[in-house]
Amino acid sequence: MEDFRILNYFKVKHRSCKVSSPIEVRWDPPFQDEIMICCDGASLGNPGPAGAGVTFWDANAAVLGALSVGLGMQTNYFAEVCAIIYGAMLAKRWNMQKLCVQSDSMSCIQAFQNDAFPWQLRQKWRLARNFYSSIRFIHKYREVNFSADASAKQACLLAEDIFEFSEGRPISMLSVEWPGEVYFRFK
Repeated sequence: MEDFRILNYFKVKHRSCKVSSPIEVRWDPPFQDEIMICCDGASLGNPGPAGAGVTFWDANAAVLGALSVGLGMQTNYFAEVCAIIYGAMLAKRWNMQKLCVQSDSMSCIQAFQNDAFPWQLRQKWRLARNFYSSIRFIHKYREVNFSADASAKQACLLAEDIFEFSEGRPISMLSVEWPGEVYFRFK
């Protein structure tokens, strides 16, 4: 308040501004007996050319692979849901019975937990989930989901139904999340 009195005394025009406060966020690898899929969807417009991106991780924080899928003209939400389904389908190749799904979309996670996602994808999800004995969902902010975010943005440039998969960490993935590293989100 003292600052406002001084500004008013000298007749300096001012306005209040929103103050951002940093929040520490961390990325954690999956449990020892799980495979983690970090998922994200993107669209250039809503709807617009859309894509899904998935990064596959093991318990040692090693990148097992990365997936980008072109989805054609779709909404961002549809792309988020597709990322989880296609990630779960492809994660079967590592023969782990437990799946950990990490997404930065809370509405998408809630849709899977309540079985309330687009009807066009229900059959694909039924086929994907039957392979796993348990599926655990985690919401994390975009600041610790940036490798999947980059894959999803890259996928927006792919034609519909084009899948690009890289075994291990692809050369195009410039950086990945690290356990123990502190990332910041400004709220």
